[in-house]
Amino acid sequence: MRFGGASAPTEEQQKMTAQAQRILTDLGYQPGEADGLAGPKTREAIRQFQADSHMPEDGEVSPALLKRLAIAVDVDRGIGGTDHVNGAELPTYELGSTFVYSDGIVETVIGLDGQRARWRNNRGDTFTADRNFVVPWLSWYSDGRSGERLVQGQPESLWPLKVGQEASFTVQTRFRRKDQPENVRKTLETWDCKVEGMARISVVAGVFSTLIVTCNREMDDRSPALTRVWYYAPGVGRIVRMNDFYNVADSDRHVELVTVRPGAPNWPPAARAGLGWALEDALENLRDGAATQWSSSGVDVRVNIRMGKRFERGDGKQCRTFMQTWQTEKQRRSYPGTACRDSFGRWKVPGLEYGKDGSLAVSDGVS
Repeated sequence: MRFGGASAPTEEQQKMTAQAQRILTDLGYQPGEADGLAGPKTREAIRQFQADSHMPEDGEVSPALLKRLAIAVDVDRGIGGTDHVNGAELPTYELGSTFVYSDGIVETVIGLDGQRARWRNNRGDTFTADRNFVVPWLSWYSDGRSGERLVQGQPESLWPLKVGQEASFTVQTRFRRKDQPENVRKTLETWDCKVEGMARISVVAGVFSTLIVTCNREMDDRSPALTRVWYYAPGVGRIVRMNDFYNVADSDRHVELVTVRPGAPNWPPAARAGLGWALEDALENLRDGAATQWSSSGVDVRVNIRMGKRFERGDGKQCRTFMQTWQTEKQRRSYPGTACRDSFGRWKVPGLEYGKDGSLAVSDGVS
């Protein structure tokens, strides 16, 4: 069924085309005005979406396309059912991307090497971690202490994440102090993980459809047993919540994702500042659910900024969630976030530094 042929489209066909145009716009593509007419811009936007979704690239509006668009927008907005998240692939990261969490930790990707990424956080830790988030840090250095881990077993058997998938593995850890290099401490831990189910959850950064992964850890040094529960949102490729449960009173921990700031190595300062100002303008002026587009001649990316809900923090500050969707010729990424008004009435992302002009600038890469 093609709606862009020589014959005039029916009223029902125009409605379907307009629906596709609205969703494509929300997802960061550029189909033009939602007028129900499948012109060149609309067909090109459809082809770009089809390429990103591994569909035949015919540029046509069809019931199959609308179904795939509906799933995509549900994932992007974190709404609707959860069935489409089953079977998620490993997360991927970009150099310079920064993650802000509710416990005050801020982590930035400073290096990429295949299955592994190097990170630095605001506590002074530099560490290497596997893309498989259930695996503990593989190596780290912080404040005169260092360590490395050897993983044995098959933690990768969890992937792709499907309800019922299981994995077991052991981790041997060696760590030492810089001032006592001969004093090496060793531990052995056993992990048993399972994909328990799916859930739609609300966290600081927004509402997401997630897969729930539960891991139980036992150690050989009488450390307390740990049950760690991960909530992974395939729509944004991120862990959005982590709960740690110990068999020791007052030791449990709960952490949520607050914001992901995209990395932009080699972006010119004017482009970084421009996107920052566009985001601040959207936070100030757009209604909940509304979206705006940003682009610059200085960078090869189109950004869709969509506003989420407004809420009041426990300290009385007014905040909003938002979603940035970055579209390039090769890929499309979604970055959730939260911003709050500061004492001067300006929008700030908690935990992040800002450009010299005070804008909500994207990350300028790594040092």
